[in-house]
Amino acid sequence: MENTNNSATVYLHPIVALTISDQWTRRKMNSDDVHPKVIGYLTGKKDDLRLEVNRAFLLIFDERKMDDDLNALSFDEEFFKTQLELSKEMYPDEELLGWFTNGTHVKVTQVEEHLNRQFMKHNDCPLLLKFDTEHLQSTGRLNIGCFETVTDEADKSKTSFRLLPLHFETEASELIGLEHMASFSSSADYSHTSASKVLTSLTVSMEVFHHRLRVCREYIKDVMKGEIQSDPQVLSDIFKLCLRLKALKTHSSIDNQNLVTTSKQILNIAGLTALYEDVSSVSEILNNFFTESSAPSASHYRRLPAGLH
Repeated sequence: MENTNNSATVYLHPIVALTISDQWTRRKMNSDDVHPKVIGYLTGKKDDLRLEVNRAFLLIFDERKMDDDLNALSFDEEFFKTQLELSKEMYPDEELLGWFTNGTHVKVTQVEEHLNRQFMKHNDCPLLLKFDTEHLQSTGRLNIGCFETVTDEADKSKTSFRLLPLHFETEASELIGLEHMASFSSSADYSHTSASKVLTSLTVSMEVFHHRLRVCREYIKDVMKGEIQSDPQVLSDIFKLCLRLKALKTHSSIDNQNLVTTSKQILNIAGLTALYEDVSSVSEILNNFFTESSAPSASHYRRLPAGLH
């Protein structure tokens, strides 16, 4: 593993770490494996030596025996291609940067090297992000490392890994969203979160603005009917407001498209959050049902004939 010298810098969004931690927790709770494995791919933006990792997507994988008796993981190529196409449609300005897995970033294992070669079919120099879930579980602190794939110029089949500097990149909207989800998960109530307060304030402002527009419209109607005397200054202000609203309405198509894309993303996140809550509730009900039905009551045994207890 090479040292970091004149290399790229990785800027990681917190939602990526949250996604990996969430997927690992789900797999650990739903399996008997003490040390479950999760893998997936990363998307984001690349600008010269700046690599911004925006999102993480889980992949389906299976464990198989290799020729050298190494228990290797291999992800489903068809599923990966389908997911990648969907993410490109959803986030057209992002590209495939690499992949992630859980484990210590002290070194890259043989299994991870095998997976990295599989990802190199889709990206010549994929990033490898390793999330130390065991360290997080024992200490409560994040331990994340990100590696750059370096190909040997003399022998293209040989690769090494260079540890890259890592920084967290957080946008204001992302902070609001994370705080909103965390608050809801702990209290099941949206009303006290900062996101709900901002939305409530915007709603009240729009209602007041709409009321004042109706007042302006009624004023112009009464002036045209001759019921009240016109005021040149008021009419001038109303005219300027109309011009301003028209300018906002005919804004650039790029900004309009960005607004539509953002709104779709927010709707998708809200829908997935609601779906997750419903699935969790149904799962809890089913678990309680099967637990109760699998344990025969004492009255049941009393009704059995003698000799059948």
